[in-house]
Amino acid sequence: MLIVDVQKPVARVTLDRPDTHNAFNDELIPLVTDAFKELGSVMTSVSLFSAEAESRFAPAPISTG
Repeated sequence: MLIVDVQKPVARVTLDRPDTHNAFNDELIPLVTDAFKELGSVMTSVSLFSAEAESRFAPAPISTG
């Protein structure tokens, strides 16, 4: 679902949910948030955010309440 690869000074966070077009959901959002929080404590100069599959990102469903 989420791949974090640190090769100092570069960190890459990759979404790996091609079956859902890398859509964000309630499970993925905290994983991404936590990954970047952890990277904040690691000495990296560049953080890349990418995705596997042909369609890169799909928006999460929006709840209107």
